[in-house]
Amino acid sequence: MASSWGLLQDMGNTINIENDKVHIWKTDDKYKDLLQFLNKLYKEGLLDRDVLSHSPSEYTAKLSTGKVGMSHTQGDDMSTQYKDYEYIGIAPIKGPFGDQLVKASPLARDFGTFAITSANEYPEATIRWIDYFFSKEGSIFFRYGVEGETFNYDDNGLPQYIEEDANLENVTPFPGGGAPQYITEYNSSAINSEAVQEAQKKFDPYLPEIIYGTPLFDEKTTKEVNQIRQDMDAYYNETSSQFINGDLSFDKWDEYVSTIENMGLERLEEIYQEAYDKNFKEQ
Repeated sequence: MASSWGLLQDMGNTINIENDKVHIWKTDDKYKDLLQFLNKLYKEGLLDRDVLSHSPSEYTAKLSTGKVGMSHTQGDDMSTQYKDYEYIGIAPIKGPFGDQLVKASPLARDFGTFAITSANEYPEATIRWIDYFFSKEGSIFFRYGVEGETFNYDDNGLPQYIEEDANLENVTPFPGGGAPQYITEYNSSAINSEAVQEAQKKFDPYLPEIIYGTPLFDEKTTKEVNQIRQDMDAYYNETSSQFINGDLSFDKWDEYVSTIENMGLERLEEIYQEAYDKNFKEQ
C-alpha cells in the first residue's frame, strides 16, 4: 500500500525520484504515517494477524475458504480458483495525502532476459532455440506446451490449459523460469485472462510516467551496496513488522530513524544518485 502514500520502488529499492534527486524513503514521515495506519488496521482486526508470518499454503487455505477480503496477486488465481467469492480487480487506493499510484516494480526478472556465455559451444543453435519462442507456434509451445496433452484451443481459437495445474515442466522452460518470450493477448489468454485484463485497465491510469530500472554497479560498488543493504534492509523489514503488530511503540520512531541513518543511508543515496545521474538524467 506504500504507493497510496506516494512511496514508490524505483531503482529496485525504497526510492522516489523527485526533480532528478534520489530519495530513499525508509525514514520518511509519510512512511511512518503508513505504518501507523497499518498498525490501526492490525489492532482493529482488519489486517490478518498472520499476514507477517503465514506460509503460502496457509494463505491459500484462507483464500479457499473465503476468509480473505482483499489481497493482491500477480496472476488470475483469485478470480478463477476462488471465483465463488467473487473477487474483482480494483484501482489503487487513494491515500491520505492524495496519492494514488501503482507501485510498479522495475526488476527485470522474466521477459527478454537472455545471455550466451563463453562456455557455450553452440551459440548459433542456442539463438535458433530462443528465436523459435518468438514465433507464433513457438510462443504457444513455450507457454502452453503440447496441444492435446497440456492445452486445447477454445471456441474462440485461444489456447487454454487442459487442467489448472498443467504439467508443463516436462515440455517447456516456462514454469518459474525467467526467459525471453513473445507475449500477445493471443498467447497469454489463460495466464492473463479477461478478468486480469479488465483489472489492468483500472491500473493503467495510475502507473508512474517513468519507472526507473535497477542500476548495474561495478564490482566494487556492488559489494559496498550489498554490505550496506544487507543489514539495513533486514533491520527495516524486522522493525516495520514490529511497528505494524504493536511489538514496537512509535515512541521508538526517532531511534529507528537514527539507526537507519547510522547504517549508511546517506552513502547509499549518494551511490544511487550517481547511478541515476549516469543512466537516467537528461544531460
